[in-house]
Amino acid sequence: MVRQGKVPARRKRAPSQSGRFLRRIPLPIETPRMVLRIPREEDIPQFRAALNDPEMARFTSRNFPAMTRQGGLKLVRNAGATRRSGELLSLMGFERDTGNLVAAVALFHFNWTDRHAEIGYWVPSPMWGQGYATEAAGAVCRAAFRWLRLHRVEAQVRPINPASARVLAHLGFVREGIRRSCRRKGKTWIGFDTFGLLEEEFRYPRPRARALRSPGRRGPVPGGTPRGRRSGDTSSGGRAGASPGPSGRARPRATPGHRARRTRPAPSRRRGT
Repeated sequence: MVRQGKVPARRKRAPSQSGRFLRRIPLPIETPRMVLRIPREEDIPQFRAALNDPEMARFTSRNFPAMTRQGGLKLVRNAGATRRSGELLSLMGFERDTGNLVAAVALFHFNWTDRHAEIGYWVPSPMWGQGYATEAAGAVCRAAFRWLRLHRVEAQVRPINPASARVLAHLGFVREGIRRSCRRKGKTWIGFDTFGLLEEEFRYPRPRARALRSPGRRGPVPGGTPRGRRSGDTSSGGRAGASPGPSGRARPRATPGHRARRTRPAPSRRRGT
């Protein structure tokens, strides 16, 4: 019985086994271009604008209501609470140079007995096509295999979103089947393509190579290819498969089974005396 005027002490919720597993992952996770961390209150304007974009709503699995500031505060609180309880690991990626939101990724549906989980991700529409989804999902998959000791990561992609399927293919995911009309979105039923990734199949994405140019030189320095030009392109006046000679001109390389023919000097003609 509680005496009048006194508030009973609130019992602290003991951390679950799943929560202890998720706290093994050191945060933030850093990648070549972004920092993945738990969202904060100051991030609400950025992810509100991204989630309220009509282009994003086309590819979601449900018709979510418009994100308000109150909804943003709830999302921030849930991101920390669900990590402590072990239900969900929700991270957002912010560009190193500008601090702009460029990706979001989550791990959920954990099965610690069989050591697998599901991954989901999204990218603001202005950042589409720049490899941010591959970079963020790859970093989280690597952390899941390394720190959580998962054996398998699963994903579901709508068939109308082939770009998301290409992200999974870059990481080594294999398309395993189709779930037909398994979820209701508004008044229509939608399906998903299912993908799976085993630990030994994972391929961590390499950062995109940038074309570095030195002053006074038209071509790139070794290790890069100019943007918009394929390897072996001769549009700059060079010659494919040629190396520069002592004078700076292109010198053809000898192919296997072929030796360069030496030219002998012409004999000098002497006038008779």
